[in-house]
Formats: sequence, C-alpha cells, structure tokens
Amino acid sequence: MSRIDDLRDRYVALNGLRPAAKEFLNSMENGLGVTLPAAFREVCDFFDGTGINAISLFSLTERAATLNPLAETIRLRARSGIPHDYLAIGEPAESLLVMKCAGDGGVLWVDALDVGRIETENFLAPVDSWACFLDFFEFLLDEEEADRS
Repeated sequence: MSRIDDLRDRYVALNGLRPAAKEFLNSMENGLGVTLPAAFREVCDFFDGTGINAISLFSLTERAATLNPLAETIRLRARSGIPHDYLAIGEPAESLLVMKCAGDGGVLWVDALDVGRIETENFLAPVDSWACFLDFFEFLLDEEEADRS
C-alpha cells in the first residue's frame, strides 16, 4: 500500500470522504500565482481541511464558514509580507501554519511574531517544520487519532 493510500484510509476511517473542490484548488493557484504541490493536491482528493480538530486548519472551500487559504494568504501577503511561494494553511493560537508551494510542500509552524521572518528563516521562537506536506498530514492524523482514543 502506498503512503498516500494509507493516509487516505486513516483519514476516511475518522471522517469519511471529504474532498476539496478542484475548482477551488485551481482558483487558489490562479489567484496566488503558485502551483500547489502534487502531494497536497492528492490529499485534497479526500480532505477538505475539516475533520482534524487537534490543530486548526483553514477550510479548503471558497464558501467556508471559517477562513480559507486563498483569502488568508492574500491578507497575510499584504499585512505581514509572507513570501509569494507560501500558502497559509492554518492559524492555531498565536501562530501560523504555512506551506511552501515549491517542491514537496514543506510546512512551517511559526510563532505569530515570526511571520515576517519566514523568507529569511531568522526566527526568534522555535519553529516546527515538516519536509513535505505528507509528513505534516501524517502528523495531523497521528495527533487526531491520539485525541480520539
């Protein structure tokens, strides 16, 4: 079984199938001028940003009752200067989760005070990081499964 199949099975066992709309993913790419990592798109075939409550993520829908990555990335680019090739994917308390759109989609979890330091990586507070989006998504599933057991 491939890694993505294993992650899909684990997520679906917790929440059922909740795919993100491909149209919204395309609108994020067009609206932000980025290409989403292939692994992120694969996960979005069954995950719409909901169902993982251990860590707060943005909903992957334009009509989200909560914040969505497109609107928040645009806002944070203007306000905090996050680099052009990053996507805001969640905003846990006093922090921000961003995914690098180049390569494998590495994820950073930075303190709110360090948002403007993402490009230089000259952070004041410790940063959690994952080399690729699949590593991050697996971490989310591990946390969610632990919370539910």
